[in-house]
Amino acid sequence: MARRAQPNGDFTEDGATAAASRPLSAAQRSTALPQPFQSTRESWTHYEERLEIHFELNGISDDRQKVLHLLAAVGSEVYAKVANMCAPVKPRDKPFDEVRAKLKAYFSSKRILLYERRAFYLRSQKEGESLAEYDNALRALADSCDFGVMLDDMLRDRFVLGLRSQEAITRIATEPIDAQHPLTYQRAIDIATSLEVANPPKQFNTIAQIDRRPSTRQAPGGRGKQCMCCGRTDH
Repeated sequence: MARRAQPNGDFTEDGATAAASRPLSAAQRSTALPQPFQSTRESWTHYEERLEIHFELNGISDDRQKVLHLLAAVGSEVYAKVANMCAPVKPRDKPFDEVRAKLKAYFSSKRILLYERRAFYLRSQKEGESLAEYDNALRALADSCDFGVMLDDMLRDRFVLGLRSQEAITRIATEPIDAQHPLTYQRAIDIATSLEVANPPKQFNTIAQIDRRPSTRQAPGGRGKQCMCCGRTDH
């Protein structure tokens, strides 16, 4: 840390260090709001986590300040919904936990768990998709499936069953397991990754596939048949 000696023997931090150690001003805080909540792109649980990060980064612990930041961040559509829920009292005059609970209940009730899990069960590795991308996609879908303590097992099973490589599926399925070495999701990923590194997928020309099978064209059907009118066979 850069420090400067003063005539009285004290030391002070330089401008850059001092600025970095100072808390954000009110103006800086107002421009650091999280992006508005979009239910089609993330779960309310994830949005709450982002809000908590925002509160911590900006040193916000006062209940009323939390409410104001929440209402300013969620966006106009969500604000309209929570305003209807709180009427005739304005949302800003409600406790933070009450406003948050109302929003959580609303957006959680919109989910149909069976549909969320169906999307997870049907997800398989796509052509050209890396194992890391496939893993991230499964984890994102599992977030809204409420698997609880079964999460790791469900991720492992769907990951393995959805792999494009039959060799990887066989290798994981025949992996020796015991109480000390269970087949965890991470272990399944590691096995598949080792095979992917050893045998990188071949690049195929997907623009045009040429059919090289021998031609089976036949002679025109009219040749060799006798004409009903003149009896000739050459036309």
